[in-house]
Amino acid sequence: MRIKVSERLAWSYLSPYLTNRPIVVWFAVAIILLSGLSGAGVWYYRHQRETLKKDVWSDLNAIADLKVSQISEWRRSRVAEATILADIASREAALGRLVLTSRRPGGLDPELLRTFRDNTQAERIFLVSREGRVVESAPPGVSQAPQSDLQLLERCFTERKVLFSDFNKDPSEDIHLDLFVPVTDPAKRDQALAVLVLRLDPDDYLYPLIQTWPTPSRTAETLLIRRQGDSVVYLNELRHRKGTALRLSFPLTQQSLPAAHATVGAETTMEGTDYRGVPVLAVTRQIPNSPWALVAKMDQAESYAIAKQMAKVTGFQVFLLVSTLSLAFALLLGQKAIQIRNRERQAKIEYRELAKHSDELQRLAAHLDIREEESRRISREIHEEFGNALVGARFRLLDVHGRVPDDHPELAERIKAVLAEQKSLIDQVRSISQHLRPPILDQLGLIPAIKWLADDFELRTGTKCLVSIQVPDRTKRKRPYASAIYRICQEALSNVARHSGSDGAQVLFSENDAEAVLEVRDNGKGFVFSEGNDSSIGIINMRERARQCGGTLDIITAPGQGTKVTARIPLEKRA
Repeated sequence: MRIKVSERLAWSYLSPYLTNRPIVVWFAVAIILLSGLSGAGVWYYRHQRETLKKDVWSDLNAIADLKVSQISEWRRSRVAEATILADIASREAALGRLVLTSRRPGGLDPELLRTFRDNTQAERIFLVSREGRVVESAPPGVSQAPQSDLQLLERCFTERKVLFSDFNKDPSEDIHLDLFVPVTDPAKRDQALAVLVLRLDPDDYLYPLIQTWPTPSRTAETLLIRRQGDSVVYLNELRHRKGTALRLSFPLTQQSLPAAHATVGAETTMEGTDYRGVPVLAVTRQIPNSPWALVAKMDQAESYAIAKQMAKVTGFQVFLLVSTLSLAFALLLGQKAIQIRNRERQAKIEYRELAKHSDELQRLAAHLDIREEESRRISREIHEEFGNALVGARFRLLDVHGRVPDDHPELAERIKAVLAEQKSLIDQVRSISQHLRPPILDQLGLIPAIKWLADDFELRTGTKCLVSIQVPDRTKRKRPYASAIYRICQEALSNVARHSGSDGAQVLFSENDAEAVLEVRDNGKGFVFSEGNDSSIGIINMRERARQCGGTLDIITAPGQGTKVTARIPLEKRA
């Protein structure tokens, strides 16, 4: 039922705690609310900042991997060209067009050398003898191999394989890289006659490759670097500083410098400062099969520009939200008072209902206790009075049967029949007495009583009943719930015998510090069961016995899938 109340009446429902508060309380509430929203805004800004940082790092990783792949491919292509050139040069030497021997040190076809240069990316190509003398060059102008090349020349003569030099400067300050190509003796492949040196200009391809950025950016750039002693040297021209190739260097001890991490072999993502001292987000990579490393970076100011703009928008939104909430609070306070009053009314109704159910449960518990005590008394009286009387009468009949003369066989047979009927009556009385309250439950306890129920079930029905007991310690302990568990087990087994059509049953009892659990299972035909439709007297009795001990009873069943009855009784912790 919905209650309609005027606004004035709604305000009259407000409790004194709300209406009599001074203005300072409401001001404190507003400050707390504003602080919470501001904190949420700060958290949101930091969250967005971290998200943007991850996005930028993802882009930087992808660009760095792309650049490394392109540079590696460029190096492989140059080495492949040089390998092909070495084979051609050796074939030309076999034809006599390219001959270097001690007797004929200058046998060379200059046109052939120019052909070699025109078919490669070399800016200059020259042929060097084992003594380091330039035999011929295209274009002309080189007479002696540079000092920086002598060590690699010697390796090329010794190892007879194509070698790639590092970045070097010639006397005119021009930066170049050299490829050393061995020319072997066709007759003796283990000897190099000479070395072709291909001089490459990084401005033709390598520098533009490094300096280009695949997306628009004001600050992003790629750096090619190498380690030189205890310093890191920049190998290419930088975006924000000119004339730096092979000139600009920093000590490796400058840990905030991403280039310093790259030159010691680290491949990572990091925040640091670049060669300008500007905070950046950076990614470092190694160039395979080279002494070079690569840094892809972007200024943090550019990376977080969107986050800062979002922070301003978020701040404005927080202001609007606080204003809106303040107005909404004033408008909803009256409605909240109505809801509080309705909840109080509903709570009182529910409390009365709970109190009523509690009284009913207490009466039921008392009734069950009385019924259990009455069953115990009746069982004892039947056993002690009727049972003993019947046994005494049997002994007297046996005595009479022994005194019957041999010439009265009919009388002896009639007494024998009465004895048989009396024995059946004694068994029935004993069965009734044990079902009302088995002495074993009081004398030996719950666990033997459960086993006796299973044995009795097998004797009466011929159906196998397995018993599983899982108790941490077998020491005798007080079990105030023993009668409830026993009766639930008795009723569940009775239902198995009468309704399930099962060829087997199982009783499981377990106990720990928290609860005692009884499960009775069968593999019979099952039935359709719902919690709202458990009107069976047996089920009601089992459920109420479990509730009497503060526990629960669950039944799981379905047609053709058997039935499982589970009773759970909470236990008080033992000291």
